[in-house]
Amino acid sequence: MAGEGWLRVLDVAGLDVEALRALVRAEMAGACAVRLRHATPTGDPLTFWRAVGDAIGVASDIVEDSATGAPRRAPGAWMDVRFEPDRRDSYRHHKVGQPLHSDGAYTPPEFAQEIALFYLERQARSGGESLFVDAATVAAHARAQAPDLYEALTTVPVHFGKAGAPGRTATVLSTRDGRLKINWNYFRVMPGQGEAVDRLREAFRSFLERMIEDGVVACFRLQAGDAVFFRDEEVLHGRRDFAAEQSGDRLLWKTYFMPASAAA
Repeated sequence: MAGEGWLRVLDVAGLDVEALRALVRAEMAGACAVRLRHATPTGDPLTFWRAVGDAIGVASDIVEDSATGAPRRAPGAWMDVRFEPDRRDSYRHHKVGQPLHSDGAYTPPEFAQEIALFYLERQARSGGESLFVDAATVAAHARAQAPDLYEALTTVPVHFGKAGAPGRTATVLSTRDGRLKINWNYFRVMPGQGEAVDRLREAFRSFLERMIEDGVVACFRLQAGDAVFFRDEEVLHGRRDFAAEQSGDRLLWKTYFMPASAAA
């Protein structure tokens, strides 16, 4: 067992579904992200991991159309983040690095997705390291290094959306139910919100890039078979670029859950 308080890294070799369900339920009660290594799924890995995830919430069954990005519900579905050589229009299918963001930053309330599950089926031959940082680390660093930015992150409402469709409006940092939340996606900030939002958008992007350069952000390379559970509203995640030529040279699957209390 390793990692910081918000990020736990666990070797789970030999654990069956029931043991993993109990472990993930216990660890996610206190952590923002849990990385599980060396699991040995029985049968189909996606079915195996969905069964593990069911222990912490109700499946949201949200996927995004690969062409339009529009969200929809598809019971039992996973969403593939698959390298495709002819799809340079989308981070989902490209091999370039992806800036820190939260997946649900721009989704409307009816498509809420609080807990994410990533399962890596195939890693690229090089690169593709995952980047994670929790909201508390971002807030503490901003408060100390950029107090004006911190003020904006906690007070300026930002309207997010995708493909012209309106989504969530929220301050980047907020507190709900006693937990610090973060909501961010640079490319999904809707235009025309005024100078204050424009300044925040550019300043926060540069600030996060410096956090990565300074080693404040956790950086690790998932191996094939690894899984990560994380609270999408309490961490930002991204990735470094990677080497790939053929379709599926890097393949990650993701799905989402809502805590049972929130879904009721």
